[in-house]
Amino acid sequence: IRSNGGVSAGCNYPAAMQVGNGLVDTATESDCALEDLVKAGMLTKIDYDGAANRYVLASPVAVGVQVSLWFNAAANENVVRISNLPCDVALEVDRKFDSTTAANTPFSQGFVIAQDVANAQIPSCIPANSPGGPVNDPVPVVLIKY
Repeated sequence: IRSNGGVSAGCNYPAAMQVGNGLVDTATESDCALEDLVKAGMLTKIDYDGAANRYVLASPVAVGVQVSLWFNAAANENVVRISNLPCDVALEVDRKFDSTTAANTPFSQGFVIAQDVANAQIPSCIPANSPGGPVNDPVPVVLIKY
């Protein structure tokens, strides 16, 4: 954020650009959502990724894990997006947010959805240190509905 208190150039929306529809449904809105929260005084502990030229919530869980705001296009809902989350952590997030399904499968219903790099929903993951693993470890994208 510029020292003069202005919004960064990448987050200064042109007048004709559609924003404010209630969804974080463009890459620009996603990249700027955290900056907007910092400017509003609602978020203070945040990192700046100079290479990407945007604010991020980096995670000490594993290298490359980042948290951002996004949307689930299939459900047309805002979500918290976590990238590159280790499988065992993703499974724990699912257990904390969602009830066990009849088939006892994670990511199948509820607030937590996992996706591959092509944004297709994945049914589960297997940690690298488990029999049959690794499968979808790390989980490319975890979406948490809010």
